[in-house]
Amino acid sequence: MLLFNLMLLTQAPIKVIFLSLSSFSRICQLNLAELPNKLSLLKRHILAAPFYSLFDAVEKDTKFDMVSLEYRDDEALYLKKIDKESCIVIFSISFKDADDVVFAKVFLQEFQDARKALRGVPAVTYSQKEAPGELKGVKSAERLSQTNGFVSFVLFKNHIDAKNRDRTIDNIQTFRNYLHYHIKCSKGFLHQRMRNRVSSLLLVLNRAKMELGEKEKKTIQGKTFQRK
Repeated sequence: MLLFNLMLLTQAPIKVIFLSLSSFSRICQLNLAELPNKLSLLKRHILAAPFYSLFDAVEKDTKFDMVSLEYRDDEALYLKKIDKESCIVIFSISFKDADDVVFAKVFLQEFQDARKALRGVPAVTYSQKEAPGELKGVKSAERLSQTNGFVSFVLFKNHIDAKNRDRTIDNIQTFRNYLHYHIKCSKGFLHQRMRNRVSSLLLVLNRAKMELGEKEKKTIQGKTFQRK
């Protein structure tokens, strides 16, 4: 019997047992209760590998060459070390709709304003069609800067230490989906408000319609008559 640990890039291994039936056949036994949870995190752990390398380089103050992850055809993620105290993560995000650019700018402005009231949060900057200075000379960034927006997160020691790095990676990786989710929710909320406004205006117009039909006419003397 052969015992094999399938790590799946996680610290908790999945145990796979191979039973020998003959010299050419095997039976594989594994705990299916563990497998779905581990496989669902496979993409997260693969993308987390360069983050761990970056955080280790900052903590140990070693050299780190900038990493460019083009995870979509028109979007990319850049990881760069600034100094022994901080590093920067830059998203290049494509907005298909011009209105999305406006929503994103307003939404990310709240991120910048939140840093004034909260302590220990990352520094956030946003620019549209202008790549940050940290990406000067990067060809993919120059190509994407014609249409994309750039969101930069500056992470400090308290974000990348052993205690908080996993949570930081989880939040950073889901940022793009988080941003687009709130943009769609904002557009849906505005559409709902507009529909409600149109409905209320239609009610006002319906109340303003003149009633049809013949009304009784009276003269100055009080006599009634009907116009023929």
